[in-house]
Amino acid sequence: MQRFSFRLETLRRLREHKESAAAVALANELAVGEQRNGELRRAESALEAARTSGWSGTVTGRSLVAREAFLARRERERRAAELEARSQEEQIARQRAAFERAAVDRAALERLKERRLAAHTAENTRLARQELTEITLARFGRSQGQVA
Repeated sequence: MQRFSFRLETLRRLREHKESAAAVALANELAVGEQRNGELRRAESALEAARTSGWSGTVTGRSLVAREAFLARRERERRAAELEARSQEEQIARQRAAFERAAVDRAALERLKERRLAAHTAENTRLARQELTEITLARFGRSQGQVA
């Protein structure tokens, strides 16, 4: 019997490695996404706290302007955090698509390898049966007094 050898094994391993690398990259992007979402939540909390904080002391024009500037800064920080989170979500989507492509490419080669292995096994089984048939016929011929 012949030993099975998949001619595209090197390419299959390469695609498997590419899929693994894409999975790691996706995991990294998801971790960054969680960090960015946390920053957005903190910025939203800071903005809400700034909006609801009470006045201390007397209200003057200067303190009113300072409060408005403070609120505007908190709003800018929240918008910047929101943009970062959205940008990261887009990056996650791109990385997820790259991972899915890599998985599909590897799976295609896996299916091809399985089909070729099945064909190889079937051919080996056929050859083994043929060999057994020949041995049986040769023994039967000898037992009948014929020389094979």
